[in-house]
Amino acid sequence: MESTPLKDPAAAVLSRLASRADRAYASRRAERATETGRVFLGIRMPEIRTVARETYAALAPRGAEDVLAGCESLLETGIEECKSIAFIWARLITPSLDSDHVAVFDRWMETHLRDWDDADVLGIQVVGPYLLMTPDAVHAPKVWARHDRWQVRRAASSCLVPAAKTGRYQDHVLDVAELLYRDPVPLVRMGAARLLATAARAWKDVIESFLRERRRVVPPSVLRRVCDALPEGAYERIKEDPSEEGVCRYGGLYRKEM
Repeated sequence: MESTPLKDPAAAVLSRLASRADRAYASRRAERATETGRVFLGIRMPEIRTVARETYAALAPRGAEDVLAGCESLLETGIEECKSIAFIWARLITPSLDSDHVAVFDRWMETHLRDWDDADVLGIQVVGPYLLMTPDAVHAPKVWARHDRWQVRRAASSCLVPAAKTGRYQDHVLDVAELLYRDPVPLVRMGAARLLATAARAWKDVIESFLRERRRVVPPSVLRRVCDALPEGAYERIKEDPSEEGVCRYGGLYRKEM
């Protein structure tokens, strides 16, 4: 294995990517991007994964801190393919991280998320598995859910999707969903809807109750999306519920105890 990746990870990655660049494909990617100004080399994901594996194998023996430093150098290039490789490296090194490393992801949330796709990739593929392996860091999504940037709020729900899928961290999942299901940004609301829909497969009764208690304030698009994941007839049961309601701690509604 070459030594270059160990000395300068970003340079090693860029050298390997350059030989695979396709200008026509880069142009198409840029045209389809949700945000202008994004830089693409024009490399397809299978090739990106190949480069990521090759360079990670040479860098990983130096330990988690060097891998994360390499991720930082890739992210700072501003090149989309480098960002993809940084996220792949971060996912691979996750088993070696501890709760203190939540500060790294906090910085990435603040600095390197440009659209909903970035938020979902970092959230679901990197931070989500990290939270499952590091329970002491699971408080972080509730902080991100209150962030000024909508991309970070979207990531706050995305990073709990793996937990909801495996039936873990119920209180944290519901707290983050509570903060985001009425967010002013549609992409954030739908991220919360996806989180609740994923959770519905593990906690059907809990999620149906959550929606019923907020039926007068939950946006219709969110309600429909989550009800699709609940047993048949959930939408009608929730909308027709006659129970008394009151204001909950985050501004939603809760059922009053009789």
